[in-house]
Amino acid sequence: MPIYEYQCRECGHRFEALAALSTAHENRGCPECGKIRGERILSTVCVGSSAGAPTPSVGGAGGCGSGGFG
Repeated sequence: MPIYEYQCRECGHRFEALAALSTAHENRGCPECGKIRGERILSTVCVGSSAGAPTPSVGGAGGCGSGGFG
């Protein structure tokens, strides 16, 4: 099963969850506030450049390897 990223529409907390492709679109329970308001979001992907420095290919802010969402 793939890991998807979600963000709670109630408290804004971002989290990851394992989900089958057929259920990935469903709202998830937020581990922070407990509400069923977790909505799937686009993930940031990190790729290496020819110079060896990692560059984010989606999102742009924070850079690669910055420790995730915090």
